[in-house]
Amino acid sequence: MAWDFVNFIFTMRELLKSIHFPVLSVSRAAFWLGGGVLPLILMLAGGFLRAQEFDPYQRLRSVAPMPEDFLLNSLEKYQLELVNLDGDEGRKVRKAKQEFFVESSYYINQLLLSGKVLFNDPVSEYVSRVGDYLLQDQPTLRSQLRFYAVKSPVANAFATNNGLILINLGLIAKLENEAQLAYVLSHEISHYVMKHPLDIFLEARNIERNANRIFNRGSLEDMLVAKNNYSREKEQEADLKGLEMYLGTRYDLDAVRGTFDVLDRAQLPFSTRAFDKCFLESAHLRFPDTYLLDSLTVWESRPTAENEADRTHPDPEIRKQILESALAKLDNTGRRRWVIGEASFRRIQTIRRFESAFQHLAKREYEEAIYAAFDLLQEHPGNHFLKKIVAQALYGIAKYTNSGKFWDVHTDYVARSGEVQQVYHMVEKMSDEERNLTALIYIYRLLREQPDDVELRLLCRDLMEELGKHYFADIHYFAHEGDDTTGNALRYALTDLLQDRQFVAWMTESLEKGGKWKRNHQPRTHHAAEQEEIALKGFNLGLDRIVFVDPFYQRVDYRQQRALQYVDSEQNEALMIRRMRTHSKKLDLDYHLLSSNDLRKEDILTFNDLSILSEWIDEKTLHEDLRLVSINHNEVQYLVEKYQTSHFVWTGAISLTAPKSGKGMNLFAGIILVPFYPYALFNAVNPNHSTFFYTMVYDLKTGTYQILFPKFIRMRDAGDVMNSVIYDLLFQIKQKPTVPQAGVRPHPTTTEP
Repeated sequence: MAWDFVNFIFTMRELLKSIHFPVLSVSRAAFWLGGGVLPLILMLAGGFLRAQEFDPYQRLRSVAPMPEDFLLNSLEKYQLELVNLDGDEGRKVRKAKQEFFVESSYYINQLLLSGKVLFNDPVSEYVSRVGDYLLQDQPTLRSQLRFYAVKSPVANAFATNNGLILINLGLIAKLENEAQLAYVLSHEISHYVMKHPLDIFLEARNIERNANRIFNRGSLEDMLVAKNNYSREKEQEADLKGLEMYLGTRYDLDAVRGTFDVLDRAQLPFSTRAFDKCFLESAHLRFPDTYLLDSLTVWESRPTAENEADRTHPDPEIRKQILESALAKLDNTGRRRWVIGEASFRRIQTIRRFESAFQHLAKREYEEAIYAAFDLLQEHPGNHFLKKIVAQALYGIAKYTNSGKFWDVHTDYVARSGEVQQVYHMVEKMSDEERNLTALIYIYRLLREQPDDVELRLLCRDLMEELGKHYFADIHYFAHEGDDTTGNALRYALTDLLQDRQFVAWMTESLEKGGKWKRNHQPRTHHAAEQEEIALKGFNLGLDRIVFVDPFYQRVDYRQQRALQYVDSEQNEALMIRRMRTHSKKLDLDYHLLSSNDLRKEDILTFNDLSILSEWIDEKTLHEDLRLVSINHNEVQYLVEKYQTSHFVWTGAISLTAPKSGKGMNLFAGIILVPFYPYALFNAVNPNHSTFFYTMVYDLKTGTYQILFPKFIRMRDAGDVMNSVIYDLLFQIKQKPTVPQAGVRPHPTTTEP
């Protein structure tokens, strides 16, 4: 929706204005940031075939060829947008439009290259087919638009000023039929046609510029209310314009009403299926009925008087009522919920829901992932992909529980509603030991089904070790036979698994290892001192081959209203990459550089590899210092084999320029003390320059980092400075270590974590 995109631009700009030190996201993903009809007589067979089609399930990836949107840099996108400037407009309007074009082009580029946007995949192609039908009588408009799916569980869609219609998988997963999707697209196309993204941006700038005069010295709250009011007006305009477009098709009118009902329930899962606690129970680990709620909270989305002003979109029910006056007069005879075909929609809907379940897992929304997978397993029993999502979610809950950070990933069940509330309540009621044993039992049972799954084996061994670290001294705590007659149910939780010789061997070894860790573990208390020593002495890793992953560069000037220098950032990022190539050759460093900066139409494999690595590093960033087996472990190990090295390097730089404080005092002192005037003048005129570099070297085979190296230089990013830092970085990566380096983690010999 129009405001979602514009609000993103303003949010990023305000963040850069407010920070005093660089807030880094280690990948581009942090920029954010939703066949034919089968004959009736084959319905039962078709259901079976569809279930088979999704097992084994392969996650969505983009498909060649790469569209031009992903190949043009932001400067090229900006130059294409300049044709929208009107020569008769005033200087302020032209300047504001140019600012919008350069900002939006930069952030669009960051989003497209984040790995979260899909192209030529089954979902994007299906959405495009619906768009083709909507615009079959408007070929000129259709040629201006491109439809892409976004890997996000959030129910949202938005249009950009340059013709991108982006729709989150989370929204498509909740839609009930093709006609509802058609109305969503009609709404977003209307935003584009009426140039709402640009219009909202200009109005927001106008509100900011006139804040002191209109809002009693520029109350931030008043400005926000004014911006949101204007945004809601544009949403209602797009509703009406979208309906006009929609009425020119054969789509069902009731689907328009249904679309707003879906938006009204957007915070709920895509299903209302009752959750069964047996899903998480095992033969000897069962939970009392009190772990389930007697009644569930009913979702209520009606805005209150207090929060209505904070909304950028009108309440869905109000929007539906506004359109009802037009819909009530129309004849729905002959209109259909499906034009492309119900079978196509159902297949795509299933894909979207599989993907949405995984995205919940990636965002650490573990209970949401469990419920989504539970619901899908009723239609796809035995599906390994879905079962593995449950296993990884239970594992994540256990790991955060053991680290004392359970509430970092868990939301109080009273804040949830619908059937998923049962999962939140059940997990919350479990003891720490129950969470761990539930996860272990589920994972080991799944490993029996898929004994070659390396990732499941890692999850299992890690959880066993966790039990030894935190809960159980040895395996003799658990009863090998019988049932609970003493009230101590945990002793019998593993009774059936203790008949498995492999389980007993692993459990005995892991509990002993965990207990040894518990006895000998000393928390690290000198991390800052170690980092300082690394900064002074450097580090020598002695790596024979490495892969650089999407080097990152930004230039920020706090003297400017627009702090982030978009064009300079992009151009200097390309220059930084060229310097890395040059110095790598000088040092005879065996390297591979994966960069989204210089992709070609045929580089689809590189694009997808970057997408996998982006997901991996984002996951590491979310977990901070907590070590978990990656949910992308198997995919990442494929990249280790592909590039013939396990050492991947994320590096980047931010150039900061800020005005000096106390300029007036310096000039005054220089006037009084005449000999010091030249120094005072120089100090007042020249700003503070500094450059922040970061380097992270990860061993992807083990999932551990080998060096996290920040470097802060109080100098501007001149060519000699950049060359010196880059050469020194590459030299230390290649140079063999002579003595153990303080703060540098030794090369691990065990698999992750």
